Amino acid sequence: AATVEMLGALVDHAELSTEAATVAGIELGRRRALTHTADTATLAGLVADQRRLGFAPQIDADGDTTCISFAACPLRAVTTTDSVCALHRGLLDGWLSQSDHQVTTLVADGDGAACHALVTAH
Repeated sequence: AATVEMLGALVDHAELSTEAATVAGIELGRRRALTHTADTATLAGLVADQRRLGFAPQIDADGDTTCISFAACPLRAVTTTDSVCALHRGLLDGWLSQSDHQVTTLVADGDGAACHALVTAH
């Protein structure tokens, strides 16, 4: 979780645009997927990695659509800028970039302390 907190602080300090934060997240997500070779390009691997990072994910699957609820946001512990949501979306997109799944939506709940992503098979 320290890695995510440092990344959130960097996003906040550098005042990255949402686009730049998304690109950074995609690259980090791809790299993280490659370092966890047993789980690479799988939805289960993504969830396990998000758990390691401190997002506390829970899955609710319904056919080709999976809702991943994130009960915690270690990025929001550092900053509250919109760029942290873009960074998180990038992490998800980067991890799944070599899979048969894609994130269709990432929505913050209420105050942004939690969020959920809809992931579909393609």
